Amino acid sequence: MVVAELLILVLVVQLILTFFILKEVRAVKWQLGHVLSFLHDIKKLLSKSTANVLVRTYVIGDQTFISTTGDPMPLQMTDVQSVSASIGEVDAAGNPVPVDPSNLPVWAVSDPSILVLTSNPDGTATIKAAGPLGAAQVSVTAGGLNAQDTITVVASAATALTINFGTPA
Repeated sequence: MVVAELLILVLVVQLILTFFILKEVRAVKWQLGHVLSFLHDIKKLLSKSTANVLVRTYVIGDQTFISTTGDPMPLQMTDVQSVSASIGEVDAAGNPVPVDPSNLPVWAVSDPSILVLTSNPDGTATIKAAGPLGAAQVSVTAGGLNAQDTITVVASAATALTINFGTPA
């Protein structure tokens, strides 16, 4: 009887481990799907002989977004979010080129009342919504090259109610 109970216990443990392994495999497969989609987008851009390919990586909360020049939508974030930005370089044929660490990027925003920009020591930037809604351009210059893009700040979810009174009669 003890051997049968041990055998059942071993089988249960194997089933639990198999479940967790399959769950992790699915998560990795999902991530690989996003990477392959991103690489496909890069291939399409490079096949157009585009000399200006800008790869952007955004981290908003616990999610990471990667986009490239040619995306139809500029970045949109809420008035309580922040985003990190980094640069990438390509040559005239569209091949990736390592970023020269001695050419630290110089970041700027067109409207500091909408976006607050912090240049980080590693060459990245952190951009935070200042509060008001609207759009502002983010620009970066490094080693004689430059790029710019637009971030639109939209309202976040409601957190309170207000009472609006009409004119007394």
